[in-house]
Amino acid sequence: MQKRHLVVMALHGEVFDCAGTVAKYVESGYRATCVMMTTCKAIIGEDLWAEELSNYEKTASILGADFQNLEFEGGGVFECDLQAKVKVAEKIRELRPDILVTQPYEGVFQSPHIDHQYGVRLVWYGRWLASYEAPGILSTTYPPHFANDFYFMGDCRPEGRGGEKVGGLVYIDISDVIDKVIKARLSMRYDDFLIKIRGAQPDVWSSKDILNDEEFAKCWKVRSAEIGGRCGVKYAECFTPCLFAERAYQEFPPSR
Repeated sequence: MQKRHLVVMALHGEVFDCAGTVAKYVESGYRATCVMMTTCKAIIGEDLWAEELSNYEKTASILGADFQNLEFEGGGVFECDLQAKVKVAEKIRELRPDILVTQPYEGVFQSPHIDHQYGVRLVWYGRWLASYEAPGILSTTYPPHFANDFYFMGDCRPEGRGGEKVGGLVYIDISDVIDKVIKARLSMRYDDFLIKIRGAQPDVWSSKDILNDEEFAKCWKVRSAEIGGRCGVKYAECFTPCLFAERAYQEFPPSR
């Protein structure tokens, strides 16, 4: 059976933050899905939002992945309640990932963007809920599934959070897929999206918040090079594991 790799992030800006790892695992035979939790159609309108979703589908296809949107209302409107947890849990049951990745928890609880706070919590709770029968709460369309191999993007290693031991970082060498990833990042047309957002919320966004696509891709490449320097490769991404049995991301371990 084909193994599955699932990335679930709150916003469009970070759903492809581990694009290099996604591309690497697709090349190794995994089926990958990138799931964005929120929508901005209430802010920029349905037509412009449809254009954005089309861009993200192109981005995922360049990586060889699928793209889905859970359509939680963004901008701090949705709640981290049972209904939202059920929606995430049922998506995990449907896609049945061997590897589950979400955004870093370190710092998100101090973030002014409430979507970041709720997003990581929903994935945390949804992962557990997906593993239970939960009659009367979850549908019976898909059987329970526990994503044992669970990772937070980036370095967020303080011990003791969530009651589980947090191990050392796992580095993924993405040097051989860097050109594909840059192409994917450019296809997001992220600067165009920020211009649309600024037009809808001029009191929130200013022109200094907007990077053009080339600057956006360059910043990502510089960050990947800095991470690669830590583990002795040209470009890399790193993850903090939260596992019972640390195993999945040892398949491409340039360094531990």
